[in-house]
Amino acid sequence: MVAVKNPAFAETETGNIEICIEDTGEQIKREGVTFQYSKVASLVDGAYEMEKRYEDKGVDLNEVRYAREQEELARTLSKYHYSDGLCRTDCDGKATLTNLRAGVYLIYVEDESEYEVQPVLVQLPKWEEDKGAMNWNVRVCPKQTIREEAAKTGDSQQAGAWAMLCLGAGILILLLAVKKE
Repeated sequence: MVAVKNPAFAETETGNIEICIEDTGEQIKREGVTFQYSKVASLVDGAYEMEKRYEDKGVDLNEVRYAREQEELARTLSKYHYSDGLCRTDCDGKATLTNLRAGVYLIYVEDESEYEVQPVLVQLPKWEEDKGAMNWNVRVCPKQTIREEAAKTGDSQQAGAWAMLCLGAGILILLLAVKKE
């Protein structure tokens, strides 16, 4: 995470975070997915200051340097289930959080019954090197995967049907063989 060096705009400006569930070709639900969001830190004098409810978690966002650290931190913080609100994806797998102040936001899915969506930390605004400017409209697409248990459930039902069919066929063949004798 990189803090903004000149936070003069932080007091007045607001921005948006668009959340998207990408179409990966897998049978992942895209519409009606409920995301929780929570402000984790505010931007104060060019550094991140943890929100009160996260102060005692032993986290300093100013020390996060690598994407892996950020991913682990998002998973850890999502376990506390703090929420400032929620949003649901539309038929295109998109949802937008609006009028957010500068800071870091945790976005996570609370109910992951069929698939797993990786929680994510989003910096608002986000510095865009190629444009040389701050972006107040950030887009994030959390990684998602189908849960193994959900995939196995469908497979085991088919396997059970095939097993019953084979057992029935075996019994029929055995009965025919005994009757011929």
